[in-house]
Amino acid sequence: GLREIGVQAVVAGLETLSGPEQIPDLVEGLGPRSLVLGLDLRDGAPIGDPRSWGPRDAASIARLARSKGVMRFLVLDLALVGAEKGPPVEAVRSVIARVPDGEVLAGGGIRGIEDLKALSAAGAAGALIATAFHRGAIDRAALGLLG
Repeated sequence: GLREIGVQAVVAGLETLSGPEQIPDLVEGLGPRSLVLGLDLRDGAPIGDPRSWGPRDAASIARLARSKGVMRFLVLDLALVGAEKGPPVEAVRSVIARVPDGEVLAGGGIRGIEDLKALSAAGAAGALIATAFHRGAIDRAALGLLG
């Protein structure tokens, strides 16, 4: 299995799953701590078939997934990736409100340390950083200060 080769977590994105009926098998196969459901958004709207996922907001989808055993979520707004417009703080806040016992990670649009602080204040457990790190807006020393 994946654990034997050192894989700690697998992100399954909304657009790669046919619908919520796939979730129980993933939770069983990977374990609730190893599965991260990617709540992939574009301009705040979930990507994925609305006929399968139902309500068109990340928080409702997260609640549905939580009822099927998902513990970890990644709120990622693809419209913000590389755009440096700020992260999806409101989406993170709304998901946490619906799944308060879950772990929520965030990505897309992170410009610097202030955005990481805003995500932390919203309750995010972690963040994906790419552009800000490559540009040098966030460096290893700054990340050490957050610890």
